[in-house]
Amino acid sequence: MKRTLRGKMLDTREAMPRKEVLDRSKKIQNLLFSLPEFKNAEHIMFYVSFRNEVFTHNMIDAAIMLGKKVSVPLSDPALRTIIPSLLHNFRKDLSPSLFTILEPTPETFRPVPVKALDLVIVPGVAFDKSGGRIGYGKGFYDRFLKNLPARVPIIGLAFGCQMAGSLPVEAHDCGMHKVITEKEIVECEA
Repeated sequence: MKRTLRGKMLDTREAMPRKEVLDRSKKIQNLLFSLPEFKNAEHIMFYVSFRNEVFTHNMIDAAIMLGKKVSVPLSDPALRTIIPSLLHNFRKDLSPSLFTILEPTPETFRPVPVKALDLVIVPGVAFDKSGGRIGYGKGFYDRFLKNLPARVPIIGLAFGCQMAGSLPVEAHDCGMHKVITEKEIVECEA
């Protein structure tokens, strides 16, 4: 069931024209930046968007310009998880990784302990209003999120077309506190 839903949601998202992705992403950025969780966070971990995910490159630059410390994930394929790395310069610190996602290079990898994070922004293929999330199926984010301190808000970013009525959730799945689309901020039950 997850595999079928993942495929449908990815097809829908990938069919969106680039201009629409960027326009909707800007609306999502405005909502995110208006939240107290964002305003009060000193250190934010963003995902680095690829393909037609909610575009975070501008969000990362804007957060750095606001004086926020920003970390981005480095994939650890051996442990099937991610490690936060402090980002100094978006353009200079990142290069395409194994999954073609921009990640810190060996020279710019600056590991950050999870206890230093104040907010984590998460990608996903599908979300529901109770905080359920379907990712790409590898479990990297679920393994990472399980180690976050309870005080750290977890916010998913998605386009409205990625919201589902109810997702099949398993014990290892980690829920969102909020999901932001271009139209709303969803306060989740998780």
